[in-house]
Amino acid sequence: YEGATGAATVNKLFQRAYGHDATDEEIKNLYNRKAAIFRAMPEPEVMPGAKRLVEYVRSLPWHPLTVLVTGSGQMSLLDRLNRNFDGAFPESMRVTAMDVTSGKPSPEPYLKGMTLANVTPQQSIAIENAPLGIMSAHRSGAFTVAVTTGPVPSDEMWKAGADVVFESMEQCADMFPQLINELTSETNISHSQPLS
Repeated sequence: YEGATGAATVNKLFQRAYGHDATDEEIKNLYNRKAAIFRAMPEPEVMPGAKRLVEYVRSLPWHPLTVLVTGSGQMSLLDRLNRNFDGAFPESMRVTAMDVTSGKPSPEPYLKGMTLANVTPQQSIAIENAPLGIMSAHRSGAFTVAVTTGPVPSDEMWKAGADVVFESMEQCADMFPQLINELTSETNISHSQPLS
């Protein structure tokens, strides 16, 4: 369920276990419990290659229009982004679970991100690591880059609609400058905005 909103994930689990959606109170309680468990765990290391990719994107002239599109609304996760990638994802350029009615795989999160950046789908590049996010980005019309960062096999990324699949964040960081050069020269989308 990676990429889905917390409420959508709780409802999927309730549907599977009980045959009905959770109440708003149950969703709130379970999400708060999950957030407490996450906060109690040791903070993970930044994924190898992630800082290099973010620094490259920050070096591009259109970086100020980069939008973070996340299915999370968990403040501890968003705070960690601030600590690990200082200034890269300002609050005014974020679409979180709290900003959408329909989370990933709906295109709504990416379409809202495009509205924030004031760009068209043809001017947008999405970087995703989960099938639901890839479906969301693909359905929005963005050029969709998938990065394998966990146990989901790369063929699932292709099936979800990825235009390009990188086998690791390090490979993505290595190859992203070349991809941007190819996209801007071949398709003339020189004002593309990454939405991640």
